[in-house]
Amino acid sequence: MNRSDLPPHYQAQVDAQLAAQSKTVASAVAQVKREEKRKRHGAIRTPDRDGVMRDSRLEAEFLESLRLLFGPDKVFPQVSMEVAGGKRARPDYMIVAGECEVSSAEVLAIFGHPVKASVIVWADAKGHETERSKLARARLAERGVYINLLKRGGRK
Repeated sequence: MNRSDLPPHYQAQVDAQLAAQSKTVASAVAQVKREEKRKRHGAIRTPDRDGVMRDSRLEAEFLESLRLLFGPDKVFPQVSMEVAGGKRARPDYMIVAGECEVSSAEVLAIFGHPVKASVIVWADAKGHETERSKLARARLAERGVYINLLKRGGRK
């Protein structure tokens, strides 16, 4: 029996089911391509202690270490920030490492008094640093935002 042998309303049902299957297959193919791309440097997506999937085992391990060192309420994974030209950067971690008092001439001119400020440390876990990563870190450094690299066996 062929599709054309079916009554029109059954043909429509068959078409709808085939379309749904086609979308599912396309989604699965896209997922496999994303996973293959990620595996280029050997990274394996790994859940952290909260069950949230991280891009690599190294990233999940450093997140746990940073939470133990600074406290779970001081470490924020994957915080997005706007950079030049409306582009965004998303380092692996934003760490609130402490606080200080700022009394520079600019601060005094705006606020009229010294202000408390948080000391923010940005960090990225890298098993293998790519040229794209180096370029992004250099562009951020030009604007006074420094991304510290965390590598297995010690900081860079």
